[in-house]
Amino acid sequence: RSPESAILLAKALDEFTQFSPRRYESYGWAMRILDDTSAWPPGLLRASALFLAGDLSWSTGDNERAVELMEASLDMARQLSDTRPLQQLSCLVIYRLAVVHGTRGDVEQMKRYADQLMPIAEQVNDPCFIAWAYWLLGHWELRSERFAAARVDLEQSLMIARREGLPQNVAASLYTLTGLEHSEGNLARARQHATEWLQVVRSMSMQWGILTALTFLGRILVEEGDTRHAKMHLEEALVIARNLRLRGEQVACLAGLAALAAMTGDEENAARLYGAIESDYALPHHWTMSDLAQRVYDPIFAAARERLGAAAFEAAAASGRQLPLNQAIDLALQRESLAVGGKAPNPWIWTSAL
Repeated sequence: RSPESAILLAKALDEFTQFSPRRYESYGWAMRILDDTSAWPPGLLRASALFLAGDLSWSTGDNERAVELMEASLDMARQLSDTRPLQQLSCLVIYRLAVVHGTRGDVEQMKRYADQLMPIAEQVNDPCFIAWAYWLLGHWELRSERFAAARVDLEQSLMIARREGLPQNVAASLYTLTGLEHSEGNLARARQHATEWLQVVRSMSMQWGILTALTFLGRILVEEGDTRHAKMHLEEALVIARNLRLRGEQVACLAGLAALAAMTGDEENAARLYGAIESDYALPHHWTMSDLAQRVYDPIFAAARERLGAAAFEAAAASGRQLPLNQAIDLALQRESLAVGGKAPNPWIWTSAL
């Protein structure tokens, strides 16, 4: 009876179910709302229904349908952009389209939408979308290895977000600044940004953000040789990933814990965990380690193989390939706590770009 309420409720449902077995319920409601408003004249509600359907199509992995629906929403909002709500909807859709293309690796399309977002956001004087526009530009510049320009835009985004009290924007800026500093080999600055990023997402109880921050911070601590704190962060991340049933993220955390086992003299368990990680590559979702993680962890595994001996390492890895993921996780979490104290020597500092 009230499409506006239905749209709000479907979006709220998505916030609560997106990392649960019920995550497709909000998508189903979005499709129903789209059908129910099909006869509505062009306007804010119809454009909002198109956007919601596109946004939730993206969350289910249907990128082509997502772009199609969002573009239809944007066209309608632009044709009727005579009110502030429609202009703000245009900002939201443009921002989301930029993110969709960015996650697909099409950084030039992401840049195109970022360039469209800034003038509209400034016209309606919306600090949230102005901050997002700077963040998108900074993210594109980072991906394009234009590090100086990226730092300027990301710090501008962070400044606006802090001034206006926008925690999600603060978290996004800190996340990308962490990547920027890491790309340039500034591990101390990367750790500082990642630590603040973790504090911000914890304050919002944002489980996905907490997981991502813990994993990145754990990886930085591995590079710095701080095995005790790296283990704490990666174990917490692994528990969250397991609770959210995010298989790829579980394997990413497992890779970090396997590297820590190798760094602390437990080469045999490191090899078992390494085998479990390798076996996950063959599954239909085909999780693969990011370039960043490979550059950090691969030399650690290579050194462990040399210390243990190639034959013994391969035998342990072969046994690890037979482990179901849950058993591999149990193995990683049940390892004795690392000794409190000094840092392991670390010859594997990575300084190349993301």
